[in-house]
Amino acid sequence: MKKLKKKYILFLAGFILFCFGAFSLYKVSPRNYMTDKVILAYVDEEITSKDLRIVDSVLKRSNIKGINLENFGKYLDGVYIISKEKYLETKKRFTVILDPGYMLPFFYISRNKYFNKDGDMYVLKPEYKERYKDYLGCDDIYLLIHRGNVLLSTRDGELRDIVDNEMYVDEKLNTILDKGLDKKLGIFLINLDRTRPLGFKGIYLTGDLNNENFMGELVIEGKSPIISALSKTDVKNQKLIELDKNKLHFYVKNTIELKYFLSFSKYFLQNNKLESLLSNITLNEKALSSKENENNEKVFVKFEKNQFLYGKLASNKLNSSDIDLGEVEIKGYGDKKQLVLKLKTTTDDFIKILNYIKVGGQE
Repeated sequence: MKKLKKKYILFLAGFILFCFGAFSLYKVSPRNYMTDKVILAYVDEEITSKDLRIVDSVLKRSNIKGINLENFGKYLDGVYIISKEKYLETKKRFTVILDPGYMLPFFYISRNKYFNKDGDMYVLKPEYKERYKDYLGCDDIYLLIHRGNVLLSTRDGELRDIVDNEMYVDEKLNTILDKGLDKKLGIFLINLDRTRPLGFKGIYLTGDLNNENFMGELVIEGKSPIISALSKTDVKNQKLIELDKNKLHFYVKNTIELKYFLSFSKYFLQNNKLESLLSNITLNEKALSSKENENNEKVFVKFEKNQFLYGKLASNKLNSSDIDLGEVEIKGYGDKKQLVLKLKTTTDDFIKILNYIKVGGQE
């Protein structure tokens, strides 16, 4: 009897290992569906119930109702929302890729409850389409389960196209997506590599959140003539400058490129506070002033090699609201061809931002 029981346990363990190995070989990474045709994407990988519990708590404190994100952590390892549209349209067109991991059988079991069979894929049932029409904003939702992933789209042709190109891996997008791996709010990116307006090839935003602070980072990159001109800096090694708060510190060879940059900035930033900020700059050695902080202590910052811009600004200087949004740190790098903006604020102030956005900028 003991031998039979031992054989049964060994057989069961072997079967589980076989299923685990077979699933690992069968499944593809959701990133494989993201080709260079993707223009907009929001990606949250490595989802956990613990992280979502924190985000859920903040959203509820913001009086945003109908959210229960923690449950998603039980069924999903990752979420990928992508669009190939060049422009944001009223009629929503998007594709969602869900990575259920080992919860895939749950999606197979519940599929027929919400979807009707339609050829080689499934379409959302009318009663659920009516129930969620305010959220979906589209005519139909199609579903296809493929290689261990759940694919949803507003167009059935889009799902077929994604499946046909699933082994195409865009390494540039992968490099960017890696930056959002450990962020509780994931990463949002705009891929401009195919069109390159003004030479910019991409914009991405990452966000992280805990019970005390919100940290966001916005990166604009590309071989733009604006960045290229400014990046011709004299800084070959690290240079120490005294930091004057709410000023932009530039290191450039001459001011012609800087004037070009300021003209470009004012064109987009039609805001009195921003325009006054752009005139509040220091150049090269003039940055070595005798300014002191509130405690009469000099504050220094290192200009790195190939860095042409640095600023640390109170973010209420960057918007027309009186809400204190914390500090924004701005850096510009010539070798990386990047402008980097980092925002850090308290979670309480981040909640104020959410409420401000929710009511359309009305306090």
